Amino acid sequence: MAAHKVVKYMAASKKSSATAALLVHCQVKPGTNKAREGISSVTDDVVEICVAAHAREGEANKAVLKLLGAVLGVPKSDLRITHGVRSREKTISVEGKLVREFGPDSAARVRRILEFAVDGSTGQFGASREWSEAPPH
Repeated sequence: MAAHKVVKYMAASKKSSATAALLVHCQVKPGTNKAREGISSVTDDVVEICVAAHAREGEANKAVLKLLGAVLGVPKSDLRITHGVRSREKTISVEGKLVREFGPDSAARVRRILEFAVDGSTGQFGASREWSEAPPH
């Protein structure tokens, strides 16, 4: 499968204690209407995420991690903002069971889940189902 910039698989390092992870590149739109909250688009370069929380005191960052965790069906503890804590452009690291079980295939799997979630967000997939279930093609 072709590699996409939007979701990259990073193998575990043999020289350090770093574990395998996915890096998801996001563009966040804070302060949007609650009805528009969710994944708004997925391109080869970025996942656009709309959250109702405002970008102050980390509110929008918390909302992004909560939403992404629900969509992917992973605990928030498996997610971490690695770049862009104070920016709308963020890189979010996904670690844990999903990455361990699917390895390099987890990047394509996560991209499909994110694409499926566009404008359906957590209501159709994610929190309501296990991430191990494949979304429809």
